[in-house]
Amino acid sequence: MSVFEFNADVLAKLAASGADMISVRPVDFSVVFPDQEAAEAFAFLVRAKGFTTSIRKGDEDSALWDVTATLPLSPTCEAITIVELELEGMANPYGGQTDGWGFMRIMASSNQNT
Repeated sequence: MSVFEFNADVLAKLAASGADMISVRPVDFSVVFPDQEAAEAFAFLVRAKGFTTSIRKGDEDSALWDVTATLPLSPTCEAITIVELELEGMANPYGGQTDGWGFMRIMASSNQNT
């Protein structure tokens, strides 16, 4: 399954559950790195491209460092896939790889009369 197909499937499930798929909202992309130095270098690079970032050490059993790169966008499959692939390309030289994405779910408003 391609990244695009995977993202389309996840977004379809979110839409089916009633999530608002139109509104622009912050989307968090997780990117993992083998060490703190690589994570910080990547975070510096993506902040220059308009992302906000946070860096944290993985859990006790993991040597990985996680960078959450956040960008406001409309959660379309095309937009999310483009950003995810761009981040993957920027992470590779630092030994990093993307590790998923997410956003705060906003429920679609209902126009029902009660």
